[in-house]
Amino acid sequence: NFFMELDADGSGVVDVKEFCAAVGPRVVVNKELRGHIERVFDVFDVSKEGKLGAAEVRVVTSRLEAQLCKRISDEEIDDMVATMDTDRDGLITKSEFLDLLVLAAQSFEFFRLTKRKEGRAGARGAEEKGR
Repeated sequence: NFFMELDADGSGVVDVKEFCAAVGPRVVVNKELRGHIERVFDVFDVSKEGKLGAAEVRVVTSRLEAQLCKRISDEEIDDMVATMDTDRDGLITKSEFLDLLVLAAQSFEFFRLTKRKEGRAGARGAEEKGR
């Protein structure tokens, strides 16, 4: 199956590196985009220590709840931090934050291209049936 092919080390889990290798060409993060991502990180980094804990993420998300029209639960924040925290030290570094956003961009591009290919294949199939 597709996910077993992605799991290069056979661990039963597709990690960030395995996913990125499978996605193909990396999304190039230009200086402008990197600057925007770093500024977003800096908004979350209330302590200005260069690392985010769940408490800092809670502070910022509580300020954004009115704009988001949704309360973000402590469990959702803990899950978000755990997802971003690739070295498992309980904190999100600027590098981990950037890596996750690049991965999100790669995922979006991967699935967009997959859907485009599926659309073309479907159109060809419909064409052939019409003949």
